[in-house]
Amino acid sequence: FGCNNGACIGGVHDVGLVDFTNSVNKIFLEYKNGTAILGKNPVLFCNDIIKAKVKVENKGDFSENINMNGSLNGANFLINNIINSVPGDTNFRSSLSPYISLSDLNGFYSIIVSASIPLDKNLSDNSAIRTILVQCGECSTDYDCSDDFYSESYCLQNDVYRDMHDFSCL
Repeated sequence: FGCNNGACIGGVHDVGLVDFTNSVNKIFLEYKNGTAILGKNPVLFCNDIIKAKVKVENKGDFSENINMNGSLNGANFLINNIINSVPGDTNFRSSLSPYISLSDLNGFYSIIVSASIPLDKNLSDNSAIRTILVQCGECSTDYDCSDDFYSESYCLQNDVYRDMHDFSCL
């Protein structure tokens, strides 16, 4: 990009998703209340509402308008595009309200997020996939259910909370 011996040298168009703190396969997950979902293979519960967050880097030589897309097993979720990202710039993007609903899901699912621009030189880093396990499960006795547990602490306004996951048969 520029000139060399009187001849023009072309630049490249290139954006990509990059790993960051607590992301797995370049995707960070959190509950709607902001509590991080840590671990490579998280077990989530039907009716949970979660958010996906990614970090996008402009690795090329030009300012770019980056189109963002997200889906959970083919069902799209909202995520803002990035406008006028300059070379070397990094931007975080999160799924938007109403976020990602796990309602009525049970089993393994893929969350996919992608960043795209026209003429991207390296497409290998433009998308990321993170697998989650969603459990709804039915049981006939309390013994069939998982052990009860508390969530990690999280802040909501000026208070600290922990959610109790109490498994029992109804």
